[in-house]
Amino acid sequence: RHRGRPVVVLASGDPFHYGVGDLLMRHFSPDEMLCLPQASSFSLAAARLGWSLQDTALVSVHGRALENVVRHLQPGARILALAWDGSTAGRLATLLKERGLGRSPLVVLEALGGPAERIHRDLADVAPLNILALEVVADPGALVVPLAPGLDDSLFENDGQLTKREVRAVTVSALAPRAGELLWDIGLGAGSIAIEWLLRHPSLRAIGIEADP
Repeated sequence: RHRGRPVVVLASGDPFHYGVGDLLMRHFSPDEMLCLPQASSFSLAAARLGWSLQDTALVSVHGRALENVVRHLQPGARILALAWDGSTAGRLATLLKERGLGRSPLVVLEALGGPAERIHRDLADVAPLNILALEVVADPGALVVPLAPGLDDSLFENDGQLTKREVRAVTVSALAPRAGELLWDIGLGAGSIAIEWLLRHPSLRAIGIEADP
């Protein structure tokens, strides 16, 4: 509606890192905009903790499923996760405990760069605007998703009907997924093929069609 007139959009941090920049680019071209990025909350969190961003997994669970973090839960991994709200920290702690990763240190960084900035470990008292820092500690027998296809059958919820491990490994290899591709899984069943597909790369997508909900 205001196209052609000077308009200012105020956004936090780096608009092109899990920010509003991508949304605006769906409607405008780069030559119509001047972006003046500041340090993102990822950069601020890394600076407070002394972590190297290139060695840290950067994840957003803001408006996304908390389970997106599961693929990154590898022993020794460092993860920064943009939270959805004040409850995310407790939910993440529960998920870690259920997977045998409950000893992983979890730090809450609130309102970074502002006067109300706070860094703490109190999961019961978390401000809505926060980012979570996690260093993964895996106990013996912890549920860690391997990086290779052909996951153990016990990792999948099923009713006894399940494409077995060896078949899944060969199938995903034959499908040869590449970044950004979409898999249609007709007769989804337990979804094991689609899940293995999605775990190969964050950009992959899958649509499952199943008669039995």
